[in-house]
Amino acid sequence: VPPAQNILTGTYSGLKMLTFNNGQFSDKGNMEGLYESLRFLTADTEGNIWASHPYRGIYKISISADGKKYNTRLFTEKDGLPSKLDNHVFKIKNRVIFGTSTGAYEFDPLNNRFIPSSFLQPIMGNTEVRYMNEDGQGNIWFCSGKKIGMIDFAGGNPNPRPIYFSEITGQSLSGFENIYAYDKSNIFIGSEKGVIHLNYEN
Repeated sequence: VPPAQNILTGTYSGLKMLTFNNGQFSDKGNMEGLYESLRFLTADTEGNIWASHPYRGIYKISISADGKKYNTRLFTEKDGLPSKLDNHVFKIKNRVIFGTSTGAYEFDPLNNRFIPSSFLQPIMGNTEVRYMNEDGQGNIWFCSGKKIGMIDFAGGNPNPRPIYFSEITGQSLSGFENIYAYDKSNIFIGSEKGVIHLNYEN
């Protein structure tokens, strides 16, 4: 399946648009807007783009109709985040989840504020969330500080709880965490010393 024709990418200096035509990517160049590191992006179901910045907070981004410009609004602790520092954005189970130093948050559009995630807070509590990724079985892999864990949703688990892999604690690459769960026998984790291969079986 080919990717979408227009692909929004985040860079250290703002947003850039790529196009995909005839089996090839082409660079349409930088979009006009905030000159800021916007590396981590995800979209919500309303078409808003969200970007996290580790030192400034969370940006809500709207794209112009012609796809050449964008406007941003910055959200910080005055908008319900625990801090403007150490925030991260992910798409988990079709929700935009914001990882913070005190747990998972979601955006409440009715009150224009961030609130603790009604979905993940009961499972994870106030655990720091630096990284999240959903695998093909619906499990959620995450990094909390230097700890690596997984929330087991396989088979419609009615009582999912975090499972930590103590044997690889301290080995994730801070700021560049990455977990790719191909299947239960092949989970690949980026670390300071290379790639860790984890075999997870119930």
